[in-house]
This record gives sequence, C-alpha cells and structure tokens, in this order.
Amino acid sequence: GVRKADLIALLIKIETNLLKERKETETTVKVDIAAISTSRITRRKK
Repeated sequence: GVRKADLIALLIKIETNLLKERKETETTVKVDIAAISTSRITRRKK
C-alpha cells in the first residue's frame, strides 16, 4: 500500500508546482498589461 507520508509528499509537490505556474502566469499578465497601456499612451499622443 501507499504510505501516508508518500501521499503528503506528492500533494506538497503538486501544490508547489501549481504555485510556481501561477506566479509565472501573473508575471506574464503584468507584462501584457504594461505593453497594452504603453501602446494606448502612444496612440493618444498621435
């Protein structure tokens, strides 16, 4: 059978990976927002 410790280790591993992915996604979104707002400002000046 599977030991409880193994299950816990697996859960921690999955949660760590999810957190890492979420952080990377948030960073990408922030960069996208910055790019969009910059292009909007440029358009207004014209």
